[in-house]
Amino acid sequence: MQYLSRGKKQSAIARKFTNIIAILYVIPMLVTVLHEISHEMPESWFEVIKKHPVIGENIIKPLRSLTHLCPIVRHHHERFDGTGYPDGLSGENIPVESKIIAVEDAFDAMTSDRPYRDRLTTEDAVLELKKNAGTQFDIESVRAFLRHMSSDSSKERTENVP
Repeated sequence: MQYLSRGKKQSAIARKFTNIIAILYVIPMLVTVLHEISHEMPESWFEVIKKHPVIGENIIKPLRSLTHLCPIVRHHHERFDGTGYPDGLSGENIPVESKIIAVEDAFDAMTSDRPYRDRLTTEDAVLELKKNAGTQFDIESVRAFLRHMSSDSSKERTENVP
């Protein structure tokens, strides 16, 4: 969540929101992985990982101060075209905050080293976001992310987004 959490102009509320979401994203992933490591894995890895949005929602549901975040956590892997998970929501049915997190999460994943591949350059990751705007990602969320990412070159980064 590197780009949403940086910058002097960002409000304290936005920083807190970003930090909460980052924590709520990591905890269910760890719970899912640790649970499956301790048992025989009956499903493919991807099927196991796809459970983390629902696990995250279940973790925060009992916490009254965080229940308003349940839909955001649950739907951050939905795709704009309806092919995401866990519920296959599309377009305007996906919470705005979930759409924003989906873009940031994808950018972070693409620009981080993984055991199965090297990180992409920032430029290549930006191209991927643009290429998938309107299918995987909400177009306005991609535009907003790219504007926020770098105010000096925002026009250059956002001009080719559909």
